[in-house]
Amino acid sequence: MLPIEVKRIGFYTSDQFWFHEDGNWQGYYDSDLESGMQPGVGPYESIASKQRVHTLLSAKRVFKRPDVLYNPGPYREADYKVLTSVHLEKYVDDPTKYLEYVPYNKSTVSIAKSAVQCCIEAAEDIHQKKIKHGYCLVRPPGHHAKQSKGMGFCMFNNVACTAEYLLRKYPKTYKNILILDIDVHHGNGTEEFALSNYRKWEEYVYYLGGEQELSSPPVYNENVQKEINDFISSPYNGIHFISWHQDNLYPINSGNESKNNVANYKLVPGSGWFKHSDVNEEKKYKPNHAFTSYKQAIDVALNNFKQKNIQPDLILVSAGFDTYFQDPLGRMNLSGTHYELITETFLKEFPNTPTLWIHEGGYSELGVPFCVAHVLAVLLNTTIQKLLDLPSTTDVFDQENLDICNTLSDEKLEPNTTRQV
Repeated sequence: MLPIEVKRIGFYTSDQFWFHEDGNWQGYYDSDLESGMQPGVGPYESIASKQRVHTLLSAKRVFKRPDVLYNPGPYREADYKVLTSVHLEKYVDDPTKYLEYVPYNKSTVSIAKSAVQCCIEAAEDIHQKKIKHGYCLVRPPGHHAKQSKGMGFCMFNNVACTAEYLLRKYPKTYKNILILDIDVHHGNGTEEFALSNYRKWEEYVYYLGGEQELSSPPVYNENVQKEINDFISSPYNGIHFISWHQDNLYPINSGNESKNNVANYKLVPGSGWFKHSDVNEEKKYKPNHAFTSYKQAIDVALNNFKQKNIQPDLILVSAGFDTYFQDPLGRMNLSGTHYELITETFLKEFPNTPTLWIHEGGYSELGVPFCVAHVLAVLLNTTIQKLLDLPSTTDVFDQENLDICNTLSDEKLEPNTTRQV
């Protein structure tokens, strides 16, 4: 049992995030009469799927629960030094010059900086032991944002900035931070950050080990020298990144390689929790090229990580819900219940480690609210029926999803693997 003053979860969001408006942006194409591209109901990364999460939880009085710490903001912009600890100064000064498929309005830059601050405040509450787990419902998302370039709806890397903030401010508390990315797209920006963290560690070991010639080598006392020797002989401490993503979706040819502190696990388009939905398409992939079962991919990844004998001090989850079977941008076949299983797996593998879930993608306006609720139900050690005060054995919408998923094995999916957003 948690001490009574510790909330089981904290939920962080703000109405200011709904003022980041993408406009009438349709994937790669603006609507106009000449091209024949008609306006849609809205861009993919719209307010709706995220705002409806908040509406559902608020209507069901989740934020009134005694075990929930609710922080509705507003949030100030993250400090400049926090942003430049991950991104280059020229990019932070004016990110609109360096964007690829990142629509924005005049408020977006400020809102994106506030999204980073929201995540940092949640991390601080975890550090201060006010909460065991946290969930940040923010936008724009962040895991595609690189040091000097915004990509795929992402302007600043929320997860990376939060991790770097903790490593710098509390180095004795957070020696190892594990980032788990469950978005359907590869978190290329977070991978870049993780590899950069590893290179810094290598350079530090190289320097302290005396491999680098110095004109005036430093002289350490005996105690300091012992600490240096212990550091050099110890395994890598820092950022560890695991990503599960649909093979070759966005960015193209990204997330194919695992090395050092980065582990990538690709999934064949059409993969479900236990099996692939289209045997004919599955056969197109060579053995060991990509997984066809999401459960198997998670089990293998976590088992491989356990072999390193590393106990993370904090887990940051890039919580994307575009592996949901009705998502317009992905081709995976997970239902809301499967996000429950993912959450349960993470908590079972790391029972004593706090987790901070930071919202990324997920574009089904009907499904995403229930997917998030499934995650929160596990974090709150309850059921979704009790969390949302549902009368039936499961929420009706999710039962419909499960029924559809169970019939997909007899259907052929449309070949749309070349979609890049």
